Amino acid sequence: MNLHVGFISHPASATLRLPEVRSDVRALGQYAVSLQQHGCRVQWLTSTNTAEVLAETMPLVSTDQDDLPPTCRYVVPCQPYRLAGLQLFCVEAEVWDRSDLHTRLYTFLCLLHREQSYDVLHAGGGLAAAYLSVYTACFLGIPSVVSYSGRDLTDTAAGGFMWQWVAQHVSLAIVNCQADRERLLSHSARVREHIRVVRTASRTITPTVMALYRRLHSIGA
Repeated sequence: MNLHVGFISHPASATLRLPEVRSDVRALGQYAVSLQQHGCRVQWLTSTNTAEVLAETMPLVSTDQDDLPPTCRYVVPCQPYRLAGLQLFCVEAEVWDRSDLHTRLYTFLCLLHREQSYDVLHAGGGLAAAYLSVYTACFLGIPSVVSYSGRDLTDTAAGGFMWQWVAQHVSLAIVNCQADRERLLSHSARVREHIRVVRTASRTITPTVMALYRRLHSIGA
């Protein structure tokens, strides 16, 4: 079964100057391409400043509005791209950074799902992306996955409402090591079975996460 994955990310614009955040963005790009190469159909909803980082090291090609379903073309300012076969929908960073505009992102993602029918939504990087993914997945009745960075875990521990809500409602949380798993367990109501350790540097990360996708899809959100 070829899964259709909605991949969502947006590191806060103010953090993109940090080398570790830019490295995380490039790692997400490599992971998304690997998913596509392993047989998943991947559509990546992200921001224009993420596209700028990816373009430094990856063959990102801009396309025209025909890559967007007609119902999605006037909801948010969006530039479509192609990256090694997968589609990127890059929304202006201001829309991501302003919470009062997040309803437009939610509408955009719901319309994409209506046209494309995602099997799972996977967020990697940033609160806006994590909350959007989990909230939308709960509404649509599909599984959600959030990959937590060290920065995300620190923000969760700080007790922000939105991070706490994400931790309580996500179908599956992915962390990089056992210590990160324990950190997340100590600050959320999720049981141990809903938090998996998948090492970012592992050569088997893609098939491992694909197996988790399939399991979630088979049992529902």
